[in-house]
Amino acid sequence: MAMTKYLPKSVTLQEFSGSLGDLGTFLPLVVALSATIQLDLGTTLFFTGVYNVISGLIFKIPMCVQPMHAIAAVALAAPGLTLPEVMSAGFFVSGTMMLLGVTGAMTLFNAIIPGSIVRGIQLAVGLLLAKKVRMLVSGTYKPCLMDRPLNV
Repeated sequence: MAMTKYLPKSVTLQEFSGSLGDLGTFLPLVVALSATIQLDLGTTLFFTGVYNVISGLIFKIPMCVQPMHAIAAVALAAPGLTLPEVMSAGFFVSGTMMLLGVTGAMTLFNAIIPGSIVRGIQLAVGLLLAKKVRMLVSGTYKPCLMDRPLNV
């Protein structure tokens, strides 16, 4: 009961259930990453829960914190990425988002970059992931040169 004092009175059951809506995409991505690049499932789920609770308390509304769906989708669809590479991408994106948020530059980027560009990137990553899933399910996936990591 003590936790409810931090939430505004306007939080409804629909808002609370909506805050869990991303779990339908988050859990399959995390499970797939743990199977393909040996992501530690327990640690990932624990810290995701901690960040969800913290962000709910800070912003006074229950919400999901999962801005890394695109990185996870690319890590699954583009074979050859290692766990350190995926982690580096996550650190870079989260650091960039924090910098843009703290400086207020996110508003500038929202004004400059049209929504159609963002939706196009989302569509491309989604189609890439869907293609990979279709190939894996049908058994037609055959590794090729593009599937191997580049040794530079």
